[in-house]
Amino acid sequence: MAEQVDAPVFRHYQMVVETMLQTMTEILTAAGFTVRGSTNDFAPLTLEILDGPHGASPWSSS
Repeated sequence: MAEQVDAPVFRHYQMVVETMLQTMTEILTAAGFTVRGSTNDFAPLTLEILDGPHGASPWSSS
């Protein structure tokens, strides 16, 4: 591969993914979820949902 890891396209991708994760975290937190960045080395750039909002949600069966 002739492309360098520090090429502009990779830096842009990283910025987009980090911004999306931050935005998703803010949205989920505002909706009552407990969220953190993944601690799984095999799933980088993902989120872990630790707890859901209290009370019934439209998609739950309870």
